[in-house]
Amino acid sequence: MEPNKESLIKAIGEFDKLGKYSFLNKYSYGENIKYELLYEGKTYPPKAIWGRAYEILNEGKDFKIFESGKRRAFGKPEIEKLKEMGFIAKEIDPGYFGEIQGIKVGQVFKNRDELSKSGIHKPSMAGIWGSQDTGAYSIVLSGGYEDDIDQFDYILYTGQGGQDSPGGKQIKDQEFSRGNKALAISMEERLPVRVSRGYQVEYGPEFGYRYDGIYYVQNFHKQKGKAGFFIYRFELVTAQNYEYLLENVESSFKEDYVLPERTDVVSQRIKRNQKIVKKVKALHNNICQVCGEYFEGVKGPISVGAHIQGLGGLHNGPDIISNLLCLCPNHHALFDSYGFYIDQNYEISSLNQDLPKNPQRKLRINPKHKIDKEFLKYHQNKFDENT
Repeated sequence: MEPNKESLIKAIGEFDKLGKYSFLNKYSYGENIKYELLYEGKTYPPKAIWGRAYEILNEGKDFKIFESGKRRAFGKPEIEKLKEMGFIAKEIDPGYFGEIQGIKVGQVFKNRDELSKSGIHKPSMAGIWGSQDTGAYSIVLSGGYEDDIDQFDYILYTGQGGQDSPGGKQIKDQEFSRGNKALAISMEERLPVRVSRGYQVEYGPEFGYRYDGIYYVQNFHKQKGKAGFFIYRFELVTAQNYEYLLENVESSFKEDYVLPERTDVVSQRIKRNQKIVKKVKALHNNICQVCGEYFEGVKGPISVGAHIQGLGGLHNGPDIISNLLCLCPNHHALFDSYGFYIDQNYEISSLNQDLPKNPQRKLRINPKHKIDKEFLKYHQNKFDENT
């Protein structure tokens, strides 16, 4: 039986009595940031209200799950039914990338509601705001995930999902959807992500939530977290000059703060040694070690010095020639995204492509280029985790 006006008003009354966060946690609903329901001057999350009204009418039967086990959607058909019953229900203004006019780096907001109204980060609970179709607009660090690492200008951010309640225990694997997919798109498209920190984290403000400017997603990876379940982890690096960032936010730090030892994230974490990149390309004459193809561009050969075990906080691979391959752009992208792996016998595995110039499907080897098989083993293990 579908919700009627009476059951919807009962659900709204329960929402008012419990408060937003208690209501959403009790009935395991997230925020619906695409639509909003207005009733008697107040704003409500329409999916949660509709779902609770359904449960009231159907003796507690969970609205979110069909009998088949599939998740039930909430969208325009339900919004139209709410309107037919006399409620005001509408689509929320879509998000936007980049800076918000009039908001300065270091500006502190009293609570999540104020942060939401500013336009910096609309959801008042979720840590990621964005669309899995277009990218992530913003994130908030508020201590909700035990695997987060915050070094101020560098963040290793845990994706969303898999907890028994917001900020609770990790009880299952995260899925590559919603905010996690949005952050991955932001990496691929190099879209700016607004970052805010809450009072709960080490480099957050003494109270409230502080806007810390634009960061960019440099990398992401799926791995087992501290609780033993698979999580997504995203590397973000500030777009601001370190001194500028510190100058604008330091006055709001907690009294006992100690900044991490300066490592110059932008120049050291993601900088490559171009000498060894050039050397590995020269050793292979810019020919891809996987497909055997040579590509000539407008300004010369096109090839990539690709790390087997990636650099940066996710993998901590070394920037040495035994951790490099010479690949074409296509096989570099596939290798980095675990489209195939190379075993310790140099066999190319799980690549669903013909290789007419490498019919043996073995990595092309130059005796002068020694490859450490431990790095190949690491990449294969990551391939297994991600497939």
